[in-house]
Amino acid sequence: MANNEETLRSQEPNKIIFSDEEKLEYLSYMHRQLIKLLSLIEGERNGGDSAATFFGGFLFDINSADMLFGNRLAPVLVKLNGLYADFAYRGIEYKVVRNKIFESRGIVEGLMKEIGGPNAVPKRRLKR
Repeated sequence: MANNEETLRSQEPNKIIFSDEEKLEYLSYMHRQLIKLLSLIEGERNGGDSAATFFGGFLFDINSADMLFGNRLAPVLVKLNGLYADFAYRGIEYKVVRNKIFESRGIVEGLMKEIGGPNAVPKRRLKR
């Protein structure tokens, strides 16, 4: 008798299935990228390069990954798209932008805990 993964693959041959370890690896990457995004936005506000290209690419990646996570990243997409649409992050108070990014991190951390337990979440280095 085939295991569950083989059964799923035979029922949906074009569907990619991530193991829990692979999901945790991606969520960890996403967790780091959210901090990078915040840093880039802060840098742009201080006269640095635009965060828009990175931001758009990051949203594209999350959107693709959302299918692999059974649409569980949708709340993150909604929060971040609200900041990205029409480059709204440029006109919104920095505190609001920061809060939306930290809320997104909280969602990612919740998924990490659900998949890998409480030790799956990296220790925070930034304070709210």
